[in-house]
Amino acid sequence: ELDLKDEAGIISYQSELPTARAIGAVSGDYDLAEAVRTLEGKGVRVIGRLVAFRDPIYASAAWADGRRDEVLQTPDGDKLGAYGGFANYAHPAVREYNLAIALEAVDLGVQDILWDYIRRPEGDPESMVVPGLEGTSSEAVTSFLDETHAALRAEGAYQGASVFGIAAAAGDSIAQDVRAMAAVVDYLAPMVYPSHWGPGMYRVPNPIKQPGEIVAKSLADFQRVTEGTGVRFLPWLQDFTLYGVPYGAAEVKAQIDAAASLGIDGFLLWNPNVRYTADALSPIP
Repeated sequence: ELDLKDEAGIISYQSELPTARAIGAVSGDYDLAEAVRTLEGKGVRVIGRLVAFRDPIYASAAWADGRRDEVLQTPDGDKLGAYGGFANYAHPAVREYNLAIALEAVDLGVQDILWDYIRRPEGDPESMVVPGLEGTSSEAVTSFLDETHAALRAEGAYQGASVFGIAAAAGDSIAQDVRAMAAVVDYLAPMVYPSHWGPGMYRVPNPIKQPGEIVAKSLADFQRVTEGTGVRFLPWLQDFTLYGVPYGAAEVKAQIDAAASLGIDGFLLWNPNVRYTADALSPIP
């Protein structure tokens, strides 16, 4: 998994997109086409992660340029402070910018786009203004994925969406209607990290110490909500220690096995330091 555009709004590969260059979003840390060739040459599947609407660089540039409708706002007309600026998922220019990055990455060899921050910020929706929004925020997010799915499918590429672990039960709280999203993606990647669940959620007394149980129950709820859609699941699983509870091979493998028990045979691991527990993984022949 390579970041195309990250949480800071930085495009880390050598993008040639005029808008991205004009707003100073391109760091150009690596040659994407070369990276894809190298990785695929080693038998590695490459996923391009694209953070959609958490984008302080784009939001700040649009605000400074007077294009304030491209940015989420407070009720009194200020720029919403969440994450340093959140781009407006209902605005055509914001959608075009993100899709352009995805299509450029596909042109450079990436065949799998995984959207992240494909949602509204956390918090009370009444504290946020979405200029030009017609319908609900959940509908706007889904319609964006519908547009990108058609464009990416035309290029022979897949798309997935990372969703909150709570999205199966309370997706509208962050504008993620999981069932609707399932119809316009190839797979969903629920972030079901055990450390992110509170005691008793899904009737699991201590989720961080019961990784297999909480992963099984939360993913089963995603399957229930999306039944009949045919969507695949590739959950994000926890491979990091938090709150003083060590995570090693047993804890990581418990999550993998829990997903497998539901027929989910793929997964993504997250470790913020990019150090993974090899002993939890079975070698690929």
